[in-house]
Amino acid sequence: MPDRRHPRKGEDFERFFRAQLPGLVSLCRRVTGSQASAEDVAAEALARCYASWPRVGVMDNSAGWVTRVALNLIIDGHRRQARAPRVRLGPPAPVDDPAEVVGSTQGLVTLLGALPRRQREAVALRYLADLSEQQVATAMGLSVGTVKSHLHKAMAKLRTTHGIEGLEVGNLGA
Repeated sequence: MPDRRHPRKGEDFERFFRAQLPGLVSLCRRVTGSQASAEDVAAEALARCYASWPRVGVMDNSAGWVTRVALNLIIDGHRRQARAPRVRLGPPAPVDDPAEVVGSTQGLVTLLGALPRRQREAVALRYLADLSEQQVATAMGLSVGTVKSHLHKAMAKLRTTHGIEGLEVGNLGA
């Protein structure tokens, strides 16, 4: 993987790649529910990272950047699937416990897809990637207060618009 134009670029990225790949695949698997999809998304995110390595490699939080790219790829893929024509066989089955929707990976991706972009990113980075509020703020280029505001509004919207009364932070990504 060495880059002849920038000899250190390949070495630095290779160390970063080896350190980030296992955790990134694990996170993507939690979100997508599929090992194959998780590996595809992680590979694409890391490929984009490599393409931008001169800029990304000097960031304070390169890992946050690649995580954000991976989560955006998952959400974008879900949107494309949601827009694809489908055959409906009947109304969706009622859910006895709306909190179960959050427990299912597909349900969680659907719920996150309904949030505004910044709220969705904040929730995914904070609760799925398990980053601290400070790390989320750094990854998103926002202040900690703004991140807290996005998280609060996102959780309130999920509770009210989806009727999920018992939704707590601990329920996400479990």
